[in-house]
Amino acid sequence: MEIITFNENHVEPAAKLFSIFYKEAREKLSVLPQKYEDGKIILPLLQDIYKKSFGVVAVDNGQLVGYLIGLPVPNFKGTQRGIYCPEWAHVAIGENRVEVLKLMYERASSNWVENGCLTHAITLFANDNEAIDIWFRNGFGMHVVDGVRTLDILSEEVNCDVEIRKCNYDDVSSVVPLLVGLKRHFASSPTYIPLINIKNTKDTCEWLEKPNNSIWLGVYNGEIISVMKVIYKGSNDAQILSDDDTVSIGETFTREDFRGRGVTRAILQKVIEESSLQGYKRCAVVFESQNILASKFWLRYFQPAFYSLVRKIDDRITWANKDRNIETML
Repeated sequence: MEIITFNENHVEPAAKLFSIFYKEAREKLSVLPQKYEDGKIILPLLQDIYKKSFGVVAVDNGQLVGYLIGLPVPNFKGTQRGIYCPEWAHVAIGENRVEVLKLMYERASSNWVENGCLTHAITLFANDNEAIDIWFRNGFGMHVVDGVRTLDILSEEVNCDVEIRKCNYDDVSSVVPLLVGLKRHFASSPTYIPLINIKNTKDTCEWLEKPNNSIWLGVYNGEIISVMKVIYKGSNDAQILSDDDTVSIGETFTREDFRGRGVTRAILQKVIEESSLQGYKRCAVVFESQNILASKFWLRYFQPAFYSLVRKIDDRITWANKDRNIETML
């Protein structure tokens, strides 16, 4: 088996390889979009990404059995450069796929680290336990979950004395404080997402102006106490879930004094009902796995479709590496 640099001659075989893998993945989770079973859909993505990064392929007896490509990201999860491998930018098949995954990461990560990309992230199919185990053994940990569900009515009865309606521009000044509250929640233990930027009223109005964007509200006695951003015909994260038949849940926050009363569940039910009437086929959501409240709520109603894992390399490796001269060591 050879591990060699990904080049333009590998684009089409890689796209075909992904389509084979994806068909098997959809057999386990049929709510995923069917269109990605056609390798031609992934082809332009691979054509674009391989030119921007270093990738590798695994070739066994002249046959492509795996590929791995990452996209460079500045200031990735901190101040260091990083690499992100989307769910469509890597595949390994065959009896030796475990070894293939190990060898491809060994080769690719060497180049990434040499170029100062010290945070590595990869998105995996949630039902691919074999691959998940390999990446865990390579030092990666869980960070983000992409969930998906059909537009069937929620199994739990929804009883809520809160009015559920869409946001209009007059509501935005009352919505922004709740979105700020969500950012403060993200920055709290144990999620620890730095609170760096806050969207103001102008930013939120501009977001609402986009034709596929909406904000749903929970209103109690005339006061907005819950918000849920919704994106139609797209996804907040995984490319595979970004589809004209997908409605995606974005930033969601309910005031602490109204939690536990079924408000968020009622908004979700309303979004599902409306989306179903409009002909959408699935609903997606993305959240940090370490966000306790989010994980507890979303995993009650959504099935994991993808897991995104992260590894942070000790930044001292840039100077304390295998080529360091020990005779002049300080």
